[in-house]
Amino acid sequence: MSQHSSTQPILIGVLSVALVVAISVAIFLYFKLQQTVATDNHTKETMQAQTVAVQASASQAAINVPTPTKVEAFNTLFAVNTKHRKIKTGKHKVSSIWFDKKLTYGIETIYVVFTLTHSLNEMTGDAESCHVCAPEIGAITYKKQANGWQVISKQVSFTSFGSWGDAYDVKPEPLALSKQTTSFLLDTSYGNMGMSTSGKTIFSFAGDVWRDLGNITTEENNSGDCDETVPPTDEYYRKCWQYNGKISIVPKPNTQYPDLLVARTGTFPKDDKVKNQLYIFDGNGYVDSSDK
Repeated sequence: MSQHSSTQPILIGVLSVALVVAISVAIFLYFKLQQTVATDNHTKETMQAQTVAVQASASQAAINVPTPTKVEAFNTLFAVNTKHRKIKTGKHKVSSIWFDKKLTYGIETIYVVFTLTHSLNEMTGDAESCHVCAPEIGAITYKKQANGWQVISKQVSFTSFGSWGDAYDVKPEPLALSKQTTSFLLDTSYGNMGMSTSGKTIFSFAGDVWRDLGNITTEENNSGDCDETVPPTDEYYRKCWQYNGKISIVPKPNTQYPDLLVARTGTFPKDDKVKNQLYIFDGNGYVDSSDK
């Protein structure tokens, strides 16, 4: 009995030490596991951050892809190799760079360089310069890619524009006809026999080609052929009239070329009542609906 009683405290002591060791090991393994999980999470977060950084860098690289120079585009369009912005491209023709523009086409970004081609007088060699003489308009269009710009359209001549042999400087004005096109307006003006007429010509890109959709008249007056300084009974009396107009799009679902309304203010030649004018697309371009 005395021997059994003396070993009992020793056994309890051994078990206590074993319990303490087990608890210590468990605590150690727990914190080790937490450290491992934290390390794994940190590694995953680091990899995710690096992936995002790479994607952002690639996106930024795509954004920063420089457009071709206008001279490079001119050379590609006319299949020439020159550093000049104006060269002879035919026996009686000379071509030059007009202007360039970056545009949104659907969900894509495009870049276009427009050119002028002037006809030369066969006798003098100078550019033709008559009131109705207008240079031909060409265009080369690029689509933005991740690693550069791809040519999607080359048109040496798709219309004519201007007067007196030139097209002069222009300021394109965006025109959101539809999601299937990208379009803009160019100012036009014309004078004859005391009459002045101004309007907007529509250039539109769809199906990978540029088209001239016609001219919308927005302003007219007879300031060069009117005189209200004399009495109405005088033979030289001419009533003055003038109107201005603003173009707006008539909304219509699923239409590539919706109607255009010109809201006019001012006076007309025959009476003082101004009338709005509607332009409709006839398959080739916009025309005055009253002429149909």
